[in-house]
Amino acid sequence: MSNETLKVYFDGQCPLCRKEINLYKKISQGKQISWTNIEEASFDAAKTGLTKDELKARFHVILNDKVYSGGYAFLQLWSFIPGLAWATKVLDKAFFPKLLDKVYDFFLIIRPTLQKILMKLEGK
Repeated sequence: MSNETLKVYFDGQCPLCRKEINLYKKISQGKQISWTNIEEASFDAAKTGLTKDELKARFHVILNDKVYSGGYAFLQLWSFIPGLAWATKVLDKAFFPKLLDKVYDFFLIIRPTLQKILMKLEGK
């Protein structure tokens, strides 16, 4: 990962996404990660090869012009964060990437409920 930059795309309107991305930003200081809030007015989805709806539907990262989404995207992100790189070494083998992606698919089903709960807790 010497000169590679990981491009991370996140939904800045999602309270869960914001909290998680802020945590990743905090623990990955100094690493070559580009953080892009797809809800910013200046964001241009065309540069990603994906639509904004596709980017909102699942977590995406781009590394060396290759797009990763869902659990596969998390594996890429974790590999750039020293405190989480061990997870990639463990989970990026055999059936684990696909399993992680399926767990992420389940999370997407419950995400709207979790977002509502978090918004209530934040008083919004």
